[in-house]
Amino acid sequence: MEAVTEGSWASLPLALSAGVLQALRELGFARMTPVQVRGHLLPP
Repeated sequence: MEAVTEGSWASLPLALSAGVLQALRELGFARMTPVQVRGHLLPP
């Protein structure tokens, strides 16, 4: 199994708003979790 450890919010296909990015940073979510990275890489 491939180890995916982190992902940038900027790598998402749709840009998050500045407010959402700020809230994520304030909550301590500087990077996506491995589950979030894998989920956004799956084909639709």
